[in-house]
Amino acid sequence: MIGQELGTMGHDPTSDLPEGFQMTELGPLPKEWRVVRLGEVARMKQGRVLPTSSFTKRGYPVYGANGQIGWFNQYTHAEEEVLVTCRGATCGTINVSPPKSFITNNAMIVTPIQKDRLRKDYLALALHLADLNSCITGSGQPQITKGKLALILIPIPPLDEQRAIAHVLRTVQRAKEATDGVIAAFKDLKKSLMQHLFTYGPVPVTERERMALQETEIGPIPAHWRVVRLGEVAETTSGGTPSRNVPDFFGGTIPWVKSGELNDALVERTEETITEEGLKNSNAKLFPKGTLLMAMYGATAGKVGILAIRATTNQAICAILPNSSLAIEEFLFYTLIRQRETLLCQRYGGAQPNLNQTIIRSLPIPLPPLPEQREIARILQAVDAKIEAEQARRAALEELFKTLLHQLMTGKIRVRGLIPTTVDSAESAATED
Repeated sequence: MIGQELGTMGHDPTSDLPEGFQMTELGPLPKEWRVVRLGEVARMKQGRVLPTSSFTKRGYPVYGANGQIGWFNQYTHAEEEVLVTCRGATCGTINVSPPKSFITNNAMIVTPIQKDRLRKDYLALALHLADLNSCITGSGQPQITKGKLALILIPIPPLDEQRAIAHVLRTVQRAKEATDGVIAAFKDLKKSLMQHLFTYGPVPVTERERMALQETEIGPIPAHWRVVRLGEVAETTSGGTPSRNVPDFFGGTIPWVKSGELNDALVERTEETITEEGLKNSNAKLFPKGTLLMAMYGATAGKVGILAIRATTNQAICAILPNSSLAIEEFLFYTLIRQRETLLCQRYGGAQPNLNQTIIRSLPIPLPPLPEQREIARILQAVDAKIEAEQARRAALEELFKTLLHQLMTGKIRVRGLIPTTVDSAESAATED
């Protein structure tokens, strides 16, 4: 026993380090890197107070606790700045304000003391990986003080490696931002298409002036369409919840959908499953693939989904089963998204107003001929497929960023010397322009 203890005590942990690495307070890091307190290499200062009542409709971006929060006719900082949210629920969030921004007192501005020792772009990345939770105080109103933030440990590589790390990660960030732009553009396109399709039908924009319209309680629609109540073209029912007091009712093979899982998209998987016994001993019903679902209770009321699997639901979800000779699920799916505000105005209850099947069945909806329903659904599904593909791309880029951030900021991947100084100069010139 004593021999084992002595052997353990005599073990040198540095002997397990990769070649060229040292053990630091932050773990193994390259020998050329230093670990410093943030206060040794950067100044910290809160922004200025600016009431939201002073915001303007246009001007310079205002940055606060949640990134950009508005516009103002003046700016406080001419350069790009690294910001740490220092008040509220998002305390510890890192943002980078663009040049000529107004920064409020809910953000801490962190500025390198010496630019030849620490780059701003690298500093922002180092703070992303730092343990900022350790310097948050308060529960009702979380905050970060300058004194606490100054004690945070960050790794400092040589300046050329800082530049290379920032360049690689900034490239991924820009790809994410570009993807965000594509997603936003497709969402705008979808909104415009829905307005067009539910007003004029599936006709080219150039032909809409020739389309004969009629005024109805839901607005103008093609003259050959009808307005019906949802209950005229579909049956509705709800599900149920097996007793939580019987563990054997849960964890089976039958997917069980809860209202919070409906988000205007296909339902391809569920958080929970139930057993055959749970299905038999509750009001839960097994619905086929393709069933249209709508959330009835709470914050998700009015959200819809279409089952991509056979599944059951809880009692907070309304299953909508159209008469296939009059309406199809995919068309009703987009119709209910478009008519959501009308539907939500009919909610009942106090603090948490809800929908019920009677309200849902009484909703007025447009009813085109079946071929037009299919064409409208096809067009909108094509746009949704594009949005989904771009969202998957963004998620992959986000995962790549997180992986590279950890690998680069710990020296597991070395990029020193890979980025020529001409790249840095060109980027600086572009920023100044």
